[in-house]
Amino acid sequence: EQADKERADKERADKERADKERADKERADKAKQSVQRDSSDKRRNSDDKRNTSADNQSTRGEPGFLTINATPYATVFVDGKKVGITPIVKLQLKPGKHKLKLVNSADNKSSSMSIKIQSAEVFRKNVSF
Repeated sequence: EQADKERADKERADKERADKERADKERADKAKQSVQRDSSDKRRNSDDKRNTSADNQSTRGEPGFLTINATPYATVFVDGKKVGITPIVKLQLKPGKHKLKLVNSADNKSSSMSIKIQSAEVFRKNVSF
């Protein structure tokens, strides 16, 4: 009976690990697709951006955006506030400097950095733990 219980526990742990790996892969695939969409959007909108100077955009204070992915997944904090789990796609932020922290609690790892968001632009970052 003990052996059956241990076998069942091992099967459950193997299934959970496989589910987590599948979810991680789906998140990575989703992030890759959204980065590709962002690139297409940027090409389509490039004509509009040519007519407006970067200085003019920043003085108007139009928001910028953050797109970030982590392998494996991570919880994302911007300026100390939890904003979600990667992938994060086109998170709207005020232009300027921001503190970014990614935490992967499964592996007990984190990464911190300062980023600068430009008005009307997407800041993209990929982090590997």
